[in-house]
Amino acid sequence: MWTRWLEVAVEHERAARAAFDLVMVTKGGHALQDELHASLVAISAAAFAVEGLYEDVRYRVPFVGGDNEAVRLRRVFQAAFVLARPEADRLNTDLRWLFDLRDQAVHPYTEAEEPQPHPAGFLTSAELSRWGTENATRAVDLTLGLLAKAQSLPTRAPAWVRRWAVDRGPYLDRAAQVAGQRRSARQGIHPIPVV
Repeated sequence: MWTRWLEVAVEHERAARAAFDLVMVTKGGHALQDELHASLVAISAAAFAVEGLYEDVRYRVPFVGGDNEAVRLRRVFQAAFVLARPEADRLNTDLRWLFDLRDQAVHPYTEAEEPQPHPAGFLTSAELSRWGTENATRAVDLTLGLLAKAQSLPTRAPAWVRRWAVDRGPYLDRAAQVAGQRRSARQGIHPIPVV
């Protein structure tokens, strides 16, 4: 399912970007709500894809515990994808950010917050500022980065993880295809869809 959640994340990131382009022109209105809705889905779907990837590889490395979800995920990905310490530390920061943001959306704090700046240059509600296109893009970038690590495992990766990568080859290939289509769309190139 992590590939499907990746597709959902990228699709909604694209919708958030289109809504943001309208926000830049209209400075509000329905486009703000459209951006929020698409970004909420993109960020949540990216987190679901990361969790799905974690569930798929965690039994292929020695047991690793952790104080919280981000630490457990980082430790599994560090062991599975043989990440160097600085890269693992950056991943830990990024995972904390992603899951904090997702958790705030799923389990919101009910006290009102002060208006915050929107990237389009005006003050708006905290949620419209927080769950916007920039964060949707960051969440998708994080997810695609992890999947790229899974696809290009070093030879010193654990044998069970290398076997997993072979078994999941079609899914990893699909993730790479989604990443390529995303790059092309962002550059204004419209690739021929693969059937």
